[in-house]
Amino acid sequence: MRKNSNPNQPGDTSGVRLQAKAGDDLYEFVLKRDPDPRHVTATVLVNGEARSRRVLPLPEPGIEELLREELSIVGSDRVFEDALHALVALA
Repeated sequence: MRKNSNPNQPGDTSGVRLQAKAGDDLYEFVLKRDPDPRHVTATVLVNGEARSRRVLPLPEPGIEELLREELSIVGSDRVFEDALHALVALA
């Protein structure tokens, strides 16, 4: 699970839109996070008309990714450090 499970927090990306024109046609590929942060809606539009829409599951991050994310935070996190020390002591 992501540390920030609310997809509408400042700094989170809620969607991505790619656009391309060919002649008079506008093609769009839109990824939008659902209210459930574990899914994304992918939509293909041609000239503003939806041609395809799918809801896709997002992969759950592994323990390595979660640890990497925690360790990339600048500053001290006493609770995380204590938990990491306890984990190392158990290993």
